[in-house]
Amino acid sequence: MLITGTDGKVYVVEPTDEDAINPIPVSIDSDIEVGAVEIKDADSEDRAEVTWDGTFLALNVYDSRFTQEIDDGILADDLQRITNLNLNYGYLNSAGYWTRFLTDIDDGDIAAGQTPQLVNGLMYYYEDKSASWKRWEGEGGSMWTTLYGAYTIMGDSILDDTANAMKSIAVDNTGTYLDLATAIKQLPDGHNVVVTSAPTTAVTGDFYQVTQPVSGDFYQVTQPVSGDFYQVTQPVSGTVTANAGTNLNTSSLALDATLTDKTQVTKITNGTDIACLHNNMLCTVNDGHLISAGLITNHKSWAKIAYNPVITNTEETIWSAGGSYAFSKGEAMLAVVSDDAGDNDTGTILSSGTSTSGSTTTLIDSGADFVTDAVFAGDSIVLDKSGTTPEWGKITARVDLHTLTIANGFSSGGTGDTRDYNILDYSGNTGAQAVFVKYLDADFEEHDEIVILNGDTPVNTINSDYYRINGFRIVCAGSHSKAIGNILISELGGTPVYGHITAGYTDTRQAVFTVPLAKTLFINSFNAAWCSPDEIKFQTARIILRANIEKRNSFNMGTIFFPYIEVMVSNENVQIANDIPFKIPAKTDVIVSGISSNASGTGPATIVMRGWIDSE
Repeated sequence: MLITGTDGKVYVVEPTDEDAINPIPVSIDSDIEVGAVEIKDADSEDRAEVTWDGTFLALNVYDSRFTQEIDDGILADDLQRITNLNLNYGYLNSAGYWTRFLTDIDDGDIAAGQTPQLVNGLMYYYEDKSASWKRWEGEGGSMWTTLYGAYTIMGDSILDDTANAMKSIAVDNTGTYLDLATAIKQLPDGHNVVVTSAPTTAVTGDFYQVTQPVSGDFYQVTQPVSGDFYQVTQPVSGTVTANAGTNLNTSSLALDATLTDKTQVTKITNGTDIACLHNNMLCTVNDGHLISAGLITNHKSWAKIAYNPVITNTEETIWSAGGSYAFSKGEAMLAVVSDDAGDNDTGTILSSGTSTSGSTTTLIDSGADFVTDAVFAGDSIVLDKSGTTPEWGKITARVDLHTLTIANGFSSGGTGDTRDYNILDYSGNTGAQAVFVKYLDADFEEHDEIVILNGDTPVNTINSDYYRINGFRIVCAGSHSKAIGNILISELGGTPVYGHITAGYTDTRQAVFTVPLAKTLFINSFNAAWCSPDEIKFQTARIILRANIEKRNSFNMGTIFFPYIEVMVSNENVQIANDIPFKIPAKTDVIVSGISSNASGTGPATIVMRGWIDSE
């Protein structure tokens, strides 16, 4: 075999006696070519030769007693270990493999555009000859003399019997390497793990077990009962007094102490039929009674009264203006006028302004002089005539220069605080002085406006979004308390007319209505009457209620109307009670018309419809 002696020379040793190796000196005095020198044992394949890989010069020794060649770098314990540290690696172009770089500036061989990459868990070693770390490439790779293993601090040269050359060393959180743990020194930082028994402390005093012995008196869930006790139902004897102080032995039972008149009821219902008790009387009522009494929320009674002075054999709408009614085709500003040439339907304004304070029965304007303005009790007052909630009232006293009393309050229950107001002279004109208009815009939203009249001079509305007229009536008047002339509300210019109050009356009388947005109309009563002056019975008239909804699913049909109620009248009144109310959805137009059977049958017609509006 070939060994290196202490004098630095290479010797060939006969392997016949391992205990007594006789070195054979070999010397080389001149330069030789790589591969030109080969020392070989004649009796075996053992030999040594010099090789050159283009970068490094190496001496390869082949000995049959070795299980692996030295340059393969396989450890004696045949274990390969990896590092737990993130190490900087780059691809070494000149060598054709990855290598570790100690700093960012060690990447001279990294190709342009590449940056060092952190690679965890790769085997590498320190190569003495190149003074750099190299990635371990397996048994086929090359490894030089000194191996630090998986980033260990050990510097032992690689020998085939170095068993622990590549074991890992623990590192603390500062990067300091810790010694290996042993049986005596159990932790790498030098500390031992010692487990001792916890101290035992005696416990004294009162304490409680999960289960306690029980003695003395205690109570069970179910207890025997003795003595006097009371059942749910008790026999009654003697004199019994009800809640209203009524003696049941001598008079009827009052179910509610507050039942003092017929407007107060106690209702009993199974969801369909409703009974009520009031004023010591038991009766059965329908929804209409309860709605009228205000006992069903979101329901408000509804009624329409209409009149046409002459119905002939040409069909007309039942309304006091006569002829056929035309619905508006779009929003517009309207005008209100009286046809009385004497201007008796006029509201003369005594005082106006904005109040500074007030209550439900007072109005105060600190800047007004109601004495100078000649405001007296009996004059009418209009609040916010085109606002969200227009109101009116009757002045009952002038308290001082700035304060008025309205004892009965304002029409919608509001206050006189911070309101625009107009005071109308009661004695100035005898007829209508102001009218209230209930209308819908093109979205079928409800609005109100009060218009102060100026005789036969049209007064334009302040609001300009009028689309449907649902109400038109007098709210302020002089001593006549009604219209002197016919009062009309129409488009500017006078036509078409959308509302008509007949002279001598206070309210428009027209069988025309549009259901507001988010509401539903129910009609449960319909009355129609017509007569002919010659009183011949066979002369008849047809009265027809129509709506612009399709009959299957109430689809809105616009200008197409379908009949829903139709009666034949001959000098009489016909009443129809709808056991199943006629349900009409929001945005629907309803109109009633009449036509006589022949030309000789002419006469007035009147209509009354009743029901309720549901806003649920």
